[in-house]
Amino acid sequence: MNDIDGTWQVPRGLRALKLDLSEGWIHRGIECLVRTQNEDGSSTEYEITGTGFPKAFYLKHDMHRTAWPLRAMATHRHLLQGQEAGAML
Repeated sequence: MNDIDGTWQVPRGLRALKLDLSEGWIHRGIECLVRTQNEDGSSTEYEITGTGFPKAFYLKHDMHRTAWPLRAMATHRHLLQGQEAGAML
């Protein structure tokens, strides 16, 4: 798992640990996602993130670089508003 694929689980994990999601260090993480977004809303991802066979082929999940950071930001917002993270589905 790379930094893009795992981002959407972070807000839920922090909530499970009963951490305050409005703390500055959490807000800075969300700001980093926003700041590193491309103009079209996607995030640049150079790594091959899917499975495959070494030196033969690898799967590149092109939508992951857009979906997971956006999901992390939306999950964070929902949790701050007191909604369950799954409420946005």
